[in-house]
Amino acid sequence: MTTMVNDPLGARAPAVQTVARERLDDLHQFRGLAILLILATHCVSFFDWDQHPLQAELARRTTANTTLLFVFIGGYLFDHLSRDRFDARDYWLKKLRFVAFPYLVISTPALGMALSGRLRPDFPQGFSDWPLWRQLVEMLGTGVHLVPFWFIPGILLLYLVAPLIRWAFQDRRAFVVMPLLLVLSLVIDRGTFQPWKAALHFMPIWVLGMAACRFRAQVCSWLAWSWPLFWLAAAVAMLAELAWMPGTHSPLSTLGKLMLAFALLHLVGQFKGAPAHLLELLGDVSFGLFFVHSYVITAGKLAWARFVGAPPQGNGLLLLLAIGLFTLFSYVLVHALIRLVGRNRSRMIVGV
Repeated sequence: MTTMVNDPLGARAPAVQTVARERLDDLHQFRGLAILLILATHCVSFFDWDQHPLQAELARRTTANTTLLFVFIGGYLFDHLSRDRFDARDYWLKKLRFVAFPYLVISTPALGMALSGRLRPDFPQGFSDWPLWRQLVEMLGTGVHLVPFWFIPGILLLYLVAPLIRWAFQDRRAFVVMPLLLVLSLVIDRGTFQPWKAALHFMPIWVLGMAACRFRAQVCSWLAWSWPLFWLAAAVAMLAELAWMPGTHSPLSTLGKLMLAFALLHLVGQFKGAPAHLLELLGDVSFGLFFVHSYVITAGKLAWARFVGAPPQGNGLLLLLAIGLFTLFSYVLVHALIRLVGRNRSRMIVGV
């Protein structure tokens, strides 16, 4: 018989005799919101912002570095799902099948374009002269072949050491080192197609997500009265970055997005009705949206260039429209791929 248990974040989920795998609705909505922000940051490049440079900077600073939210949620869910029983071999096999293998499959078109000579500016000098095996290792090992794929090699390294992280933090008293760990994320940037740096940068954020899960009753009680302070801190960090930092992904950006993570952790519990349902739909296919959205946005750019010409002048309203349309097109593409290959095989093709 299945019973229902209450979760401190407000989610309700079935309790079973084996490992309890409650569906945390608030975190699921959070994942939907995180992938929406990731899509948003890549939609900014669709436009020419010459007439509205301040709007462009605000859009970039608001949406940049939101991959951090994905990592925070990943750490939270990892602690939640692995606390009672954990098999490292099974964990690694699932990440191999449902993250690494889809990465290979979805990379195929981008790999083909790069090997045919269509290289992005981020490719190493002399890449075209390298032997085929070295080209493939470089692309798949760094993600340089497609803009958002820098994240995958780094997160795979994090998955590799996740069992060790779990062991190190089995005792909740170990989280006392959290402030020192976060300094690591502030002094080591995520790198440019450098998976080792990305893994080191994100590891403390993953552990912070674990801590938020382990102490979730206290965190929810704390956020109930302090949530405006996190919004304020996130806004101040963004404005300080805008004033003093020449680009995005600075330590101020990391600090601001950490504040945003806790602000959103409180906010997602307030969504009801249509907004909650929309975020849950996006959360259902968040990894699939991550894998395909760059193709969709690139196709939009190519189509606009072919049939219209120069990129459209950007502004806040047009950016919101583009985010909505490219999210919709990406969502439709993910479900089309699921139908094409079948639900039983889709997780190995598109991650969902």
